[in-house]
Amino acid sequence: MASDSGVPESEANGFRFQRYDSLQLESALDRACRTYRDQPDTWRRLAENGMRQDWSWKKSATEYQSLYARIQEARSDVESLGSQA
Repeated sequence: MASDSGVPESEANGFRFQRYDSLQLESALDRACRTYRDQPDTWRRLAENGMRQDWSWKKSATEYQSLYARIQEARSDVESLGSQA
């Protein structure tokens, strides 16, 4: 569960895996299925935590705009260093 990775229980909303491969995914799915079966209160808390989060396009778009602005700024910094040489 995400909370076993240092995420507070009040924020955990899923299951993590380190490497993006089929074995790690299978392990995470096994943990999820066991949690659903054996720990219904934990499963419910994970679901409720996920539903409380802002998954809206507005939030995503704002984050992309911020990232784009940082990239533009970094690019300008690199270009100004090149023109000084």
